[in-house]
Parts: sequence; C-alpha cells; structure tokens
Amino acid sequence: MIGSFLTLFLIHSATPQYQYGERSMKYQMIIEDDRPKTDTKNEWLNSKEAAEYLRLVRADGTPDPFRIRTLVHQGRLPFYKPFGRLIFLKSELKSIVEKSRQGGWKWR
Repeated sequence: MIGSFLTLFLIHSATPQYQYGERSMKYQMIIEDDRPKTDTKNEWLNSKEAAEYLRLVRADGTPDPFRIRTLVHQGRLPFYKPFGRLIFLKSELKSIVEKSRQGGWKWR
C-alpha cells in the first residue's frame, strides 16, 4: 500500500517445521509502526480515530466514523482532505470540546 506507515517484516525461524513429509520453514510476521512520534498538539487523526477520540460510538461500542462525516458535512468540525481522505488535527478537536463547556462553576 503506497503511503502506508506500517512496515511488514518476515523473520525466518531457526528450526524448520516438517509437515506431511514436506519441509516447510516457519515465518513470523512482525508489523512495526514507523510513524514519527509526535506530541498530541500536532497529531493527525483519521475518521475512525477522531470518532474514538470524541467518543462517538455505536450501540456496540465501536467508533462510528459515519457520525464524524455527518458533522463534517454540517460544517461543525474542521477538517483537511488531502488526496481525498478526511484527516483531523487533534488539537483542533480538543479546542472544540473545550469551547463547548457549559454550566459548572463560574467566577463572578
């Protein structure tokens, strides 16, 4: 997949496995995430990660990216769309949540 940040490694085991008289080698797949480690201020999220961050979930508890797309369509969420994919800046989503504070203790 072009543009993916995940790297797949195949590691050959030291001992061959024998099955049905044929020699076959055992391989172990290791997936490493080589995305640059950034602070949460500049972290980018896709629709599913944004739904998880904002706790927009379905009845079964899984993140609901469709609700994120609905909020984008309504103009209620800031977004970026390079290469046709919706991405969100985590700091902007956090500021929206912080601005929506209502009630509670107020200073006079």
